Amino acid sequence: MPEIPKLLSVKNISAKYNLPRRTVYRLLQDGVLPKIVFNQRTIRIPADEAERVINKLTQHSLVK
Repeated sequence: MPEIPKLLSVKNISAKYNLPRRTVYRLLQDGVLPKIVFNQRTIRIPADEAERVINKLTQHSLVK
């Protein structure tokens, strides 16, 4: 049986990686961070993908 990925909210991502929420929303809008949209107000980001993308961006100094 496949493992269910852990999903995080924008608020969780912002706190975990010390990023402004606006930056997280921009990354989502630009398609840099993958998202799962449940409805207009509920967006979740797979935790493993978020970690991979943000680590890659911070290594290249694209996220300030």
